[in-house]
Parts: sequence; structure tokens; C-alpha cells
Amino acid sequence: MLNGIRKDEENHRKLWLETGAALGLRYPIDYERPVLPESRGWIDAVGMESDVSRLFLRFAAIEMIAEMVSKEFLTSNRFRDTLGPRGCEWFRVHAEHSQGMTHEELELQLAFSFAEGNLSKELVDAVIQDTVDRFIEAAEASIRIIQ
Repeated sequence: MLNGIRKDEENHRKLWLETGAALGLRYPIDYERPVLPESRGWIDAVGMESDVSRLFLRFAAIEMIAEMVSKEFLTSNRFRDTLGPRGCEWFRVHAEHSQGMTHEELELQLAFSFAEGNLSKELVDAVIQDTVDRFIEAAEASIRIIQ
């Protein structure tokens, strides 16, 4: 199952680059910009997480964000028209799940497995909310730049 997720994530990267291409971005030239401090915050929170169970909770939170944002964006005609079918595909694969266990479900199961039953609801909620909050801060910072 993990091998399948690895392949999915490789495909998701390709789809993300397709989204960028639909917006006129060129890889790697247009992807070499400095990372915003707010984006660095969530990247570091995930990348420097030393507790494996908490790391999987952060991964699950990222999947939750991707699904929620994708569903919301795809309701917009303007969004879909701007990106076109090719540019929307990353969002579609995150909004629509095929049969089987989702990445989020697997990551939550792994989090609980590595914690050996030591994860409270409060801790799970706190780790997931922290990850979501960091994404929101990064999104708000990005909006300020383009306004």
C-alpha cells in the first residue's frame, strides 16, 4: 500500500507541474523563488517532526487540506475555466477518491500504530490543527503578496 502511495505522490507532483504549466509557469525556472517564512513554518513543522506518529498526523492533515481546498476550488467556474481540464487534474484527484483506503486514512492508521495507543483525541486534534493553521498562515501571506 505504501508503494502505491509513493507512486500516487509521484503522479501528484507531475499533475502539480501540469497545473503550473496551465498558469504559464515554467519548470524549474519559475519554481526557484525563495520560500515565504510562513510556508517555511509548515515545511519545517513537518520536516523536523521527530515523533513518527505526530509526523503521520501532519501528513494526514495535509491530505485533509488538499481534499478540502480542491473540492472548494473545483466549485468555481472561473477556477476551472482558468486552469482548464489539464490544470485542474491535481485538484480532481484530491477531491475524488477511488476505491480503497485514502492516503489520509492510511496515515491516521500509521499514526496510531506508531503511537502504540498513546495518542489522545486532544493531541491528535492539536497536531492536525497546528498543521492546518500553518497552511492558513502561508495562504494568507501568499494572498498579501499578490494583492
